[in-house]
Amino acid sequence: MKQLFSGIRQVCSLAAVSTVAWLGFASFAEPASAELVICNKTRKAVNLAVGYKEGDSWRSRGWYTISPRGCETVVGGRLRLRYYYYYAENTDASLLWEGDYEFCIRDPEEFSILGDENCERRGYITQGFAEIDTKNANAFTLDLTD
Repeated sequence: MKQLFSGIRQVCSLAAVSTVAWLGFASFAEPASAELVICNKTRKAVNLAVGYKEGDSWRSRGWYTISPRGCETVVGGRLRLRYYYYYAENTDASLLWEGDYEFCIRDPEEFSILGDENCERRGYITQGFAEIDTKNANAFTLDLTD
């Protein structure tokens, strides 16, 4: 009987050590939700396009329609780049978020365009995008405000 209790104690001790070790390891794991999220903190819907480096070229994608007070994941998974770019306008074009980084867009159709040069010659529109500096974070959220 003494051996049985000794064996049970060893199994319980081993299970406790394993659990503590697993919990300690899990606390250093990356967050499950790593992505680029854009939130619309205005009172009107916003149409948004995003741009980023893809290999040796640039990619622009749109349109994401973000409802008032809503959010949209525009790049899923762990962020691999420090800089992303965006252009946004509310539905009546009274608010614009734009900048000096030029990408190709198509308006009003959805698009995914590889390359940021010769937009008009390729049948697209050249549009200035604003820069997002994620500071190399795995996840980043940008709030669009009035």
